[in-house]
Amino acid sequence: MSQTSILDLPVEMMSRIFHLLPPHDMKSVVMVCKSWSELGEDPKMWTWSLVAVNSRENFHKLKIRRLQLVRELDIGDKCSLYAMGQIVDCKWTQHDWIELFELLIGLPALTKIRWSMSCFWDQLYFSFIEPSLLVNVFERLEEVCLGRKLSGEQSEQLLSAIAENRSCVKKLIVSGYCISQINPELFASAVSNVNEVVLGTHNITDEQLEALFITLAEDGRRLRKLRLSNCSSQNIEPALMGEAVYRLEEFTVENTWVKVDQVTAIMVKILKGGSKLTKLMLCDLDYRDFRELD
Repeated sequence: MSQTSILDLPVEMMSRIFHLLPPHDMKSVVMVCKSWSELGEDPKMWTWSLVAVNSRENFHKLKIRRLQLVRELDIGDKCSLYAMGQIVDCKWTQHDWIELFELLIGLPALTKIRWSMSCFWDQLYFSFIEPSLLVNVFERLEEVCLGRKLSGEQSEQLLSAIAENRSCVKKLIVSGYCISQINPELFASAVSNVNEVVLGTHNITDEQLEALFITLAEDGRRLRKLRLSNCSSQNIEPALMGEAVYRLEEFTVENTWVKVDQVTAIMVKILKGGSKLTKLMLCDLDYRDFRELD
């Protein structure tokens, strides 16, 4: 009676076994033989991979068949802002970034990018990238920072995609000076259409912030967590702020002036019951302004 080895199993069964393997075992089995290597090239088996891209020399990774459905990239750091105590230029050129974004278009499952490079936070600007190319990538991410790195046109197109439900963005961080150019109605429509928002700039105009609170005061808005940092909210009508915060799950303010009558309106509205609010953080307030609060 002949013995049956694992190599005699149907391809479908082998594929199911491969899918059940933990990452470190998966890396080993593709090195066993040619047939296993070919079977292990299925992109669905490698969605867990975190692909590091440190420079253009790593761009070839984004063309490997098994990595075509990865969800996360780490844009790494082979450049440093400082060398021997001196400021140096980033080794990434504009051409490198444009080519990278073009390659990212080919990764349909990408939802997260880690920016692990020094220059990203200090010197890098993406305004040279064609807006539709940049938005095509950013609208598929779950978390997006809308700040000084983007031009006004790029910001407007991205916000339009969010407002029109053409994006996967769940968390939006807003900073930078270009945001003040955005139409208040578009700003409010987009910001209220994600799960979590951090507004971290004084460049947000009174009109934009008012439009947002008016929108939040309506039923059916997606936004659940709102954090105001370094914003100017003192001109928001107290009853409007109370109604908007009442409909949130979390509301945090820091380095932001909130007036006594605004806090009072929030508390009164919450005490009426029915609010979904589970977290209210009013940080950096001057106790002298609130010592007479009932």
